[in-house]
Amino acid sequence: MRVYWLIFSFVILCAVSNAQKPAYQFSAIIDSTLQADTTPYKYQMAATAYSYIGEYKLGLETRDREYKNPSGEPSASYKAVLAPFNNKVHAASYILEQAAKTSIVIFNEAHHNPRHRVFVATLLPELKKLGYTYIGLEALPYSDSNINLNKYPLINVSSYTNEPCFGNMLREALQLGYTVFPYEADWELQSKGESREELQARNIKAMMDKHLNKKFVIYCGYDHAIEDSTRNFMVLPMAGRLKKMTGIDPFTIDQVQLTESSSKDYGNRYRKLISHNESIVLKDSAGNVFNKAKNNLVTFDCNVYHPDTKYINGRPDWLYAKGKKAIYVHDKINIAYPCLVKVYRKKDSESAVPIDVVELLHAYDDKVIIVPAKGKRRVVVINRLGESLVFFE
Repeated sequence: MRVYWLIFSFVILCAVSNAQKPAYQFSAIIDSTLQADTTPYKYQMAATAYSYIGEYKLGLETRDREYKNPSGEPSASYKAVLAPFNNKVHAASYILEQAAKTSIVIFNEAHHNPRHRVFVATLLPELKKLGYTYIGLEALPYSDSNINLNKYPLINVSSYTNEPCFGNMLREALQLGYTVFPYEADWELQSKGESREELQARNIKAMMDKHLNKKFVIYCGYDHAIEDSTRNFMVLPMAGRLKKMTGIDPFTIDQVQLTESSSKDYGNRYRKLISHNESIVLKDSAGNVFNKAKNNLVTFDCNVYHPDTKYINGRPDWLYAKGKKAIYVHDKINIAYPCLVKVYRKKDSESAVPIDVVELLHAYDDKVIIVPAKGKRRVVVINRLGESLVFFE
């Protein structure tokens, strides 16, 4: 457990060490920081920073640089395990079907991948209809204590919620009437040897005890959504501990294992055997769902496959969900490039997480901003010379 605390502390210290930098950095600065960085988590930190400024593809490429060797082609054993699961089922429909049978649904994410947040945001309206009214987030800063009143998240330089899709997921939840709450473990208690997984589960349980008979969506990173014991420092992850504490069997959804990598050379071997144009889960003839993408142990209730991203106007196709539209802003920009374009709802403060951020490298960079179809937006453009401009769309 001491090792786990040290690893977690290291990641947090990396984030805190960047606190003097703005939340949204120019790609050249991210790259130069990466080149100088000697820490083990440098690729994850850089990939996350790229995701904040709309550089999804560059984020995937950077994250994969952490892995020194390609993952290789699936062997016969991989093909044999996956072979029975030849029924492709719409992921959203299946998740909602299962969510109706419990009162806790747990989604995980890869912290550098905004697609996972977009997917969950699309499910929130239907989960609300099923009675889910609370959403707990590992990444939500405790300092953002007025979020349920403001109806938008505030920038916090050490939080993943700075990423626009994360902010938009929170906005969606708040507009639907969810109560959002943080549950991350207290650092001081961890430093004294208490388990992060135990503390997280305890915090969620405390919220559930205050709101009996309510349904909860829990959003976490990576393996915290595992229900079973692991053979590493996590021992029993948050989801498993919450299950023991409450007596409620949560429905756990993994988005990480079958998500896309930067190229076919990397990524999960099971994913290389799957091809589909929408998010799916795989079933066998008996109705069992594939959940062994991490290993042959049952770790999640299902693994979700997200298809390869296609790009429209330089932006991922899944950003256009819920009728969002693309807007070119080049004709409004009269300051030097490169520049960061940050988009806010008109009513949001400048300390709010933007609804979109994109870096334009030059006047011919054809990337667009992506905004809701309705409503007035405030657009703030800044460059590395300190010049800025503001206009409304």
